[in-house]
Amino acid sequence: MKLSNHITLGVFVLASMLFSCTKKSGTLTIQIKPIVNGQPLELNSKYKSLPGKWFKAEKLKFYVSDLAITVARQSFPLKEVILADLSNPASLSYTFSGFDDIEISNVTFGLGLKPSLNNPSKSNDYDLGQFEDANPLSGSQNMYWGMTSDYRFFLYEGRSDTSASQTNADSQYRSFQYHIGKDKFYRDVSTINKPYRLKQGEDNTLIVLLDLDKMFDSGTDKIDLGVENATEAIGPIEEALAEKLSNNLQKAFSIE
Repeated sequence: MKLSNHITLGVFVLASMLFSCTKKSGTLTIQIKPIVNGQPLELNSKYKSLPGKWFKAEKLKFYVSDLAITVARQSFPLKEVILADLSNPASLSYTFSGFDDIEISNVTFGLGLKPSLNNPSKSNDYDLGQFEDANPLSGSQNMYWGMTSDYRFFLYEGRSDTSASQTNADSQYRSFQYHIGKDKFYRDVSTINKPYRLKQGEDNTLIVLLDLDKMFDSGTDKIDLGVENATEAIGPIEEALAEKLSNNLQKAFSIE
Protein backbone atom coordinates (compact mmCIF):
# COMPACT_ATOMS: atom_id res chain seq x y z
CA MET A 1 0.00 0.00 0.00
CA LYS A 2 1.31 3.45 -0.89
CA LEU A 3 -0.12 6.48 0.82
CA SER A 4 0.84 9.01 -1.85
CA ASN A 5 -2.14 11.31 -1.41
CA HIS A 6 -3.84 11.70 1.95
CA ILE A 7 -6.98 13.23 0.48
CA THR A 8 -9.13 10.20 -0.19
CA LEU A 9 -11.43 9.60 -3.11
CA GLY A 10 -14.35 10.19 -0.79
CA VAL A 11 -13.96 13.95 -1.00
CA PHE A 12 -14.37 13.80 -4.77
CA VAL A 13 -17.44 11.61 -4.37
CA LEU A 14 -18.78 14.15 -1.93
CA ALA A 15 -18.06 17.00 -4.31
CA SER A 16 -19.83 15.28 -7.18
CA MET A 17 -22.90 14.68 -5.03
CA LEU A 18 -23.10 18.15 -3.52
CA PHE A 19 -21.74 20.43 -6.23
CA SER A 20 -24.20 22.13 -8.54
CA CYS A 21 -22.83 23.23 -11.91
CA THR A 22 -25.27 26.15 -11.99
CA LYS A 23 -24.13 27.60 -8.67
CA LYS A 24 -20.80 28.55 -7.18
CA SER A 25 -19.60 25.90 -4.74
CA GLY A 26 -18.22 26.72 -1.32
CA THR A 27 -15.23 25.58 0.68
CA LEU A 28 -14.99 23.95 4.07
CA THR A 29 -11.97 24.55 6.30
CA ILE A 30 -11.63 22.30 9.33
CA GLN A 31 -9.39 23.71 12.04
CA ILE A 32 -8.13 21.82 15.08
CA LYS A 33 -7.89 24.08 18.13
CA PRO A 34 -6.39 22.83 21.41
CA ILE A 35 -7.65 24.79 24.44
CA VAL A 36 -7.02 24.97 28.19
CA ASN A 37 -9.51 26.55 30.60
CA GLY A 38 -11.32 27.94 27.56
CA GLN A 39 -8.21 29.62 26.14
CA PRO A 40 -6.27 28.64 23.00
CA LEU A 41 -3.17 26.69 24.04
CA GLU A 42 0.18 28.19 23.08
CA LEU A 43 3.45 26.41 23.59
CA ASN A 44 5.73 27.62 26.40
CA SER A 45 3.06 29.85 27.94
CA LYS A 46 1.90 29.29 31.51
CA TYR A 47 -1.71 28.29 32.21
CA LYS A 48 -3.73 27.19 35.18
CA SER A 49 -5.79 24.21 34.17
CA LEU A 50 -9.28 23.59 35.51
CA PRO A 51 -7.94 20.82 37.81
CA GLY A 52 -5.96 23.66 39.46
CA LYS A 53 -2.40 22.98 38.28
CA TRP A 54 -0.06 25.56 36.79
CA PHE A 55 1.75 24.20 33.76
CA LYS A 56 3.25 25.01 30.38
CA ALA A 57 3.14 22.81 27.30
CA GLU A 58 6.32 22.34 25.28
CA LYS A 59 5.15 19.83 22.65
CA LEU A 60 1.76 18.65 21.42
CA LYS A 61 1.46 16.34 18.42
CA PHE A 62 -1.16 13.74 17.58
CA TYR A 63 -2.54 11.73 14.67
CA VAL A 64 -6.04 12.14 13.27
CA SER A 65 -7.15 9.32 10.96
CA ASP A 66 -10.05 8.96 8.54
CA LEU A 67 -11.42 12.47 9.03
CA ALA A 68 -15.01 12.48 7.75
CA ILE A 69 -18.24 14.45 7.92
CA THR A 70 -21.77 13.12 8.19
CA VAL A 71 -24.43 14.61 5.91
CA ALA A 72 -27.97 13.25 5.79
CA ARG A 73 -26.83 10.17 7.74
CA GLN A 74 -24.11 9.39 5.23
CA SER A 75 -20.40 9.58 6.05
CA PHE A 76 -18.08 11.24 3.54
CA PRO A 77 -14.31 10.83 4.02
CA LEU A 78 -12.14 13.93 3.69
CA LYS A 79 -8.58 13.00 4.67
CA GLU A 80 -6.89 9.77 5.64
CA VAL A 81 -4.03 10.92 7.90
CA ILE A 82 -3.27 14.20 9.67
CA LEU A 83 -0.42 14.88 12.06
CA ALA A 84 -1.59 17.82 14.14
CA ASP A 85 1.42 19.67 15.54
CA LEU A 86 0.87 22.75 17.69
CA SER A 87 4.27 24.11 16.65
CA ASN A 88 3.14 24.06 12.99
CA PRO A 89 -0.11 26.04 12.48
CA ALA A 90 -0.49 24.75 8.91
CA SER A 91 -0.91 21.22 10.29
CA LEU A 92 -4.02 22.31 12.22
CA SER A 93 -6.05 23.60 9.26
CA TYR A 94 -7.32 21.81 6.12
CA THR A 95 -9.53 23.19 3.34
CA PHE A 96 -11.81 21.16 1.07
CA SER A 97 -13.78 22.47 -1.91
CA GLY A 98 -16.88 21.59 -3.91
CA PHE A 99 -19.64 22.04 -1.33
CA ASP A 100 -23.27 23.06 -1.71
CA ASP A 101 -25.65 24.35 0.96
CA ILE A 102 -25.67 21.41 3.37
CA GLU A 103 -25.84 20.67 7.09
CA ILE A 104 -23.08 18.64 8.72
CA SER A 105 -24.49 16.66 11.61
CA ASN A 106 -21.24 15.09 12.75
CA VAL A 107 -17.47 15.10 12.38
CA THR A 108 -15.77 11.76 12.94
CA PHE A 109 -12.17 10.59 13.03
CA GLY A 110 -9.79 8.24 14.75
CA LEU A 111 -7.33 9.45 17.36
CA GLY A 112 -4.21 7.53 16.36
CA LEU A 113 -3.46 5.32 13.39
CA LYS A 114 -5.20 2.23 12.09
CA PRO A 115 -3.28 -1.04 12.62
CA SER A 116 -2.43 -1.23 8.90
CA LEU A 117 -0.53 2.06 9.22
CA ASN A 118 0.66 1.77 12.79
CA ASN A 119 2.71 -1.39 12.43
CA PRO A 120 4.81 -1.06 9.27
CA SER A 121 7.18 -3.87 10.22
CA LYS A 122 4.19 -6.23 10.47
CA SER A 123 2.69 -5.30 7.10
CA ASN A 124 4.23 -6.80 3.98
CA ASP A 125 3.09 -3.95 1.72
CA TYR A 126 4.11 -1.08 4.01
CA ASP A 127 7.47 0.66 3.78
CA LEU A 128 8.34 3.46 6.19
CA GLY A 129 11.01 4.65 3.77
CA GLN A 130 8.46 5.42 1.04
CA PHE A 131 7.43 8.68 2.72
CA GLU A 132 8.99 12.07 2.03
CA ASP A 133 10.05 14.10 5.05
CA ALA A 134 6.92 16.29 5.02
CA ASN A 135 4.60 13.28 5.05
CA PRO A 136 2.79 12.74 8.40
CA LEU A 137 4.06 9.16 8.51
CA SER A 138 7.68 9.95 7.71
CA GLY A 139 10.29 8.92 10.22
CA SER A 140 11.49 12.51 10.23
CA GLN A 141 8.33 13.51 12.12
CA ASN A 142 9.77 11.75 15.19
CA MET A 143 6.50 9.97 15.89
CA TYR A 144 7.69 6.48 14.93
CA TRP A 145 8.69 4.36 17.93
CA GLY A 146 11.58 2.17 16.83
CA MET A 147 11.74 0.02 19.95
CA THR A 148 8.09 -1.04 19.62
CA SER A 149 7.85 -0.83 15.80
CA ASP A 150 4.83 1.45 15.81
CA TYR A 151 3.89 5.12 16.07
CA ARG A 152 3.13 7.41 18.94
CA PHE A 153 -0.53 8.35 18.51
CA PHE A 154 -0.44 11.24 20.95
CA LEU A 155 2.57 13.13 22.28
CA TYR A 156 2.21 15.77 24.97
CA GLU A 157 5.18 17.15 26.90
CA GLY A 158 5.76 20.07 29.22
CA ARG A 159 6.37 21.14 32.79
CA SER A 160 4.00 21.67 35.72
CA ASP A 161 4.05 23.17 39.21
CA THR A 162 4.20 20.18 41.54
CA SER A 163 4.01 22.17 44.79
CA ALA A 164 1.02 21.91 47.11
CA SER A 165 0.76 25.70 47.28
CA GLN A 166 0.77 26.14 43.47
CA THR A 167 2.87 29.32 43.66
CA ASN A 168 3.71 29.11 39.94
CA ALA A 169 7.41 29.47 40.71
CA ASP A 170 9.76 28.11 38.05
CA SER A 171 11.73 26.29 40.75
CA GLN A 172 8.68 24.12 41.45
CA TYR A 173 8.14 23.05 37.85
CA ARG A 174 8.81 19.42 36.93
CA SER A 175 8.49 17.71 33.57
CA PHE A 176 5.52 15.66 32.37
CA GLN A 177 5.55 13.40 29.33
CA TYR A 178 2.68 11.48 27.77
CA HIS A 179 3.51 9.27 24.79
CA ILE A 180 0.58 7.06 23.81
CA GLY A 181 0.80 4.43 21.09
CA LYS A 182 -0.20 0.79 20.45
CA ASP A 183 -3.27 -0.39 18.57
CA LYS A 184 -5.35 -0.91 21.70
CA PHE A 185 -5.16 2.81 22.49
CA TYR A 186 -6.64 3.90 19.15
CA ARG A 187 -9.95 5.66 19.76
CA ASP A 188 -12.88 6.57 17.49
CA VAL A 189 -14.08 10.15 18.04
CA SER A 190 -17.50 11.57 17.20
CA THR A 191 -18.27 15.27 17.76
CA ILE A 192 -22.04 15.16 17.76
CA ASN A 193 -22.63 18.15 20.02
CA LYS A 194 -23.56 20.75 17.39
CA PRO A 195 -24.75 20.62 13.74
CA TYR A 196 -23.02 22.96 11.30
CA ARG A 197 -24.55 24.44 8.14
CA LEU A 198 -22.37 25.23 5.15
CA LYS A 199 -23.33 28.31 3.15
CA GLN A 200 -23.23 27.92 -0.60
CA GLY A 201 -20.59 29.91 -2.44
CA GLU A 202 -18.85 30.93 0.80
CA ASP A 203 -15.70 29.95 2.65
CA ASN A 204 -16.89 28.08 5.72
CA THR A 205 -14.80 27.27 8.77
CA LEU A 206 -15.59 24.53 11.27
CA ILE A 207 -13.47 24.47 14.42
CA VAL A 208 -12.82 21.19 16.24
CA LEU A 209 -11.83 21.88 19.85
CA LEU A 210 -9.50 19.68 21.85
CA ASP A 211 -10.13 20.52 25.52
CA LEU A 212 -6.98 19.40 27.31
CA ASP A 213 -8.60 19.94 30.72
CA LYS A 214 -10.82 16.97 29.87
CA MET A 215 -7.70 14.92 29.22
CA PHE A 216 -7.12 15.06 32.96
CA ASP A 217 -10.73 15.00 34.10
CA SER A 218 -13.40 13.54 31.83
CA GLY A 219 -15.97 13.36 34.60
CA THR A 220 -15.29 9.69 35.19
CA ASP A 221 -11.49 9.27 35.13
CA LYS A 222 -9.29 11.86 36.86
CA ILE A 223 -5.53 12.10 36.40
CA ASP A 224 -3.26 13.98 38.80
CA LEU A 225 -0.73 15.86 36.69
CA GLY A 226 1.62 16.12 39.66
CA VAL A 227 1.68 12.36 40.31
CA GLU A 228 0.67 10.56 37.11
CA ASN A 229 3.07 12.60 35.03
CA ALA A 230 4.58 10.17 32.53
CA THR A 231 3.77 7.22 30.33
CA GLU A 232 5.19 5.53 27.27
CA ALA A 233 2.61 2.74 27.61
CA ILE A 234 5.29 0.20 28.58
CA GLY A 235 4.47 -2.12 31.47
CA PRO A 236 1.21 -2.50 33.44
CA ILE A 237 1.36 0.79 35.36
CA GLU A 238 2.14 2.95 32.34
CA GLU A 239 -0.40 1.08 30.20
CA ALA A 240 -3.09 1.72 32.81
CA LEU A 241 -2.35 5.45 32.64
CA ALA A 242 -2.29 5.37 28.83
CA GLU A 243 -5.70 3.68 28.92
CA LYS A 244 -7.16 6.43 31.11
CA LEU A 245 -5.63 9.18 28.98
CA SER A 246 -6.94 7.62 25.76
CA ASN A 247 -10.43 7.26 27.17
CA ASN A 248 -10.42 10.84 28.40
CA LEU A 249 -9.11 12.20 25.10
CA GLN A 250 -11.88 10.41 23.23
CA LYS A 251 -14.34 12.65 25.13
CA ALA A 252 -12.27 15.84 24.85
CA PHE A 253 -13.20 16.85 21.27
CA SER A 254 -16.16 19.02 20.33
CA ILE A 255 -17.34 21.55 17.74
CA GLU A 256 -16.90 25.21 18.71
